[in-house]
Amino acid sequence: MQDYLNTSARALKQGAIRAMFDRMAGRENLISLAVGEPDGNTHPDIVEAGCNALRQGYTRYTPNAGYLNLREAIASVTLPELGYQPESEIIVTLGAMEALSLLFNTIVEAGDEVIIPEPAWVNYASMVAYRGGIPAMVGCRMEHGFRVQMEDLEAAISPRSKALLLTNPSNPTGAFLSREDLGQIAAFAIRHDLLVISDEIYGKLLYDGNVACSIAELPGMRERTVVVNGFSKAYNMTGWRIGYAMGPKEIIRRMVLLQENVCSCPPAAIQMAALYALSRPDIPQEAAAVFQQKRDLVYQGLLSIDGIECVKPSGAFYIFPNVSAIGMDVTRFCYDLLDQEAVACVPGDAFGASGRGHIRISYANSIKNLSVALERIERFVRRNRAAQGGAK
Repeated sequence: MQDYLNTSARALKQGAIRAMFDRMAGRENLISLAVGEPDGNTHPDIVEAGCNALRQGYTRYTPNAGYLNLREAIASVTLPELGYQPESEIIVTLGAMEALSLLFNTIVEAGDEVIIPEPAWVNYASMVAYRGGIPAMVGCRMEHGFRVQMEDLEAAISPRSKALLLTNPSNPTGAFLSREDLGQIAAFAIRHDLLVISDEIYGKLLYDGNVACSIAELPGMRERTVVVNGFSKAYNMTGWRIGYAMGPKEIIRRMVLLQENVCSCPPAAIQMAALYALSRPDIPQEAAAVFQQKRDLVYQGLLSIDGIECVKPSGAFYIFPNVSAIGMDVTRFCYDLLDQEAVACVPGDAFGASGRGHIRISYANSIKNLSVALERIERFVRRNRAAQGGAK
């Protein structure tokens, strides 16, 4: 029998996050710091809004781009000063992931290069490569707080450069690009005629007085930026699968046509739950305050462990400590930590070459569990540093 798979499908591999998720299965007394998902359940008022929508008959197909009233609400809440047109410049999708997939499949030709600062979320590069594009990875270093440097961006430019992807704040590092940082990047994008893809899924989860800024707000950038966002992280709606994209009319129009051929439309009742969620800014505000407390606990706890270095995250709910002083390969570190102490985290090199020597910890867990996990990590590090002969 012939192999019916195409080349792109054969090249697909499971990401390290899901691989760790599978390895965690059946573990007793497990504390997971591996998966980027808020702890607890969706706010009961959002759940009730979804249930009410079902009872009211929101059980049928919707427009391919999503309900117009939801798109209108997105335009009025997300970057309202930019005046995105709900009818033509916004699409509602099955989570931010589908928005990204539709976008890459709309803009990327075989051989096009998409510049991606890394460490970066593992699926960006695979999405680009699946379309036949080339992920041009640009390393971000701990000494710069994992913020991309202009000289590194310039070095990545080639005749095939088509787009630049930003995540602000970052998964996996929690790094935040300020308006000043974004201004330099905007000038770079204009100079090299790049489309900018701005993944702002964590934009409501910022700490220490940092204020969200989209690169689309800067002069000359609205027409060359596609903003991707969603409800999964700030509203704790990961399983609802609802997101959106905002951008130039022709790109969004083509994404809508592609969505018609992929899934038709997002589920009706879930769109109504998202519409209600947008009316409740208190929900992400409260989430950010709680995550900042957890960030502080984990950051201080890790700093107190001999052999671990880390940068204080400014947003999202991840921290990216350097554990190279332990003297172990990071994959072995994560697997042994899981086996010996029932704490799950993700090897940093899964997020790119700049992640070597690091692990990603998600502090989207309870204060109690985070405290216990820190005790277990400290015990694991102390024991394994001794086994490695006190590696420096």
